[in-house]
Amino acid sequence: MALSLVGGALAGVGFAGYKLGAVTESESLWRPETWRAAFNMPRDTSPPSIGFWLTGWHVDYDSDSTAVVARESEGLDQVILFGWGFDKSGNVTGQDPFPIKGMTGPKKRVLLFGNFNTDGFSADLAHAIVADQQVGQRAIDGILAKVRDFEGSGIQIDFEGVYLSDRDGYTAWLKRLAAALHKEGLTLSVAVPAKQSDNRNGFGGEIDYPSIGQAADFIYLMAYDRHYLGGEAGPVAPLDWTEAVVRYAVGVIPSQKLILGVPLFGYEWVEDSAQNASYGGAFLTNRVAEAGAQAAWDPVAAEYHAEWQSPEGKRVAWWGDERSLEAKLHLAYQYNLKGIALWRLGLEPDRWWPNLHRFKQAPSK
Repeated sequence: MALSLVGGALAGVGFAGYKLGAVTESESLWRPETWRAAFNMPRDTSPPSIGFWLTGWHVDYDSDSTAVVARESEGLDQVILFGWGFDKSGNVTGQDPFPIKGMTGPKKRVLLFGNFNTDGFSADLAHAIVADQQVGQRAIDGILAKVRDFEGSGIQIDFEGVYLSDRDGYTAWLKRLAAALHKEGLTLSVAVPAKQSDNRNGFGGEIDYPSIGQAADFIYLMAYDRHYLGGEAGPVAPLDWTEAVVRYAVGVIPSQKLILGVPLFGYEWVEDSAQNASYGGAFLTNRVAEAGAQAAWDPVAAEYHAEWQSPEGKRVAWWGDERSLEAKLHLAYQYNLKGIALWRLGLEPDRWWPNLHRFKQAPSK
């Protein structure tokens, strides 16, 4: 989930667009949710379902994301809330997404904490937390204080780009965090990069799937960025690759702990790579059409792609649509996963939600 999209687009690579507690528009005092939040009276107080879960990440810098939670909360089982980070002493940083308290209740709120600061994800910050006992404990204490104050059912850790040498330290810190949370009846979920084996070098090598899967209550598979803005063009989350990721995960983690992260964004690569950008899938569909390009469906990847010329050179785009999402829904249920998570809420057209709710009520392989 290292990406965020504001106004439809994100320029740059990787985590560059992540906004740490960055509310970009004030909340109207006349909105019912604002009044409800002030008195901590959420409209939706229902608990998560006992069946197939539909979850997603909320960001507070996009009003569309907040509007989706306000409208669809009763059909969501968890809402993962950005965003809190840390300083190098382990103190929690970030701004609370206040309006959420008027929309969804504590039973569904999950507070996300990551190794990011104003510059994005930081391996040095992660190292400070997992390698120093005192700093790590301060981070755990801060997490507990925040979840008590803002109220939630648990927290999610999203540490990305961790040094390979911190693999064991990260796992050990997560185990300590899990124990502290469980004492207070709170859950731990961990967002992990997609991998197909227990590689200990290269991308994802710092993540010990079996050990983290044992410690955590839920594992959110970030099954995207097979191709990314800093690399060569290609499908973002091809279906065959996603299935390979899921097959490895269910072999080392109980399937009912696993939630499949599904991207609602696409990428556009340009010969001048400084102009590479990420867009919401629906936005990208319109952008390609306006450029006069022909979108082609790739049945293996279950994504669209297009190529066209521009004054800046050749452009290549890959993105998913509702068919892509439907394929991931069936895949998750086929492998008996707990559910899916949308990265991120607010990028999808409103018309997708009826089908999402129908699948949740009657999932199929």
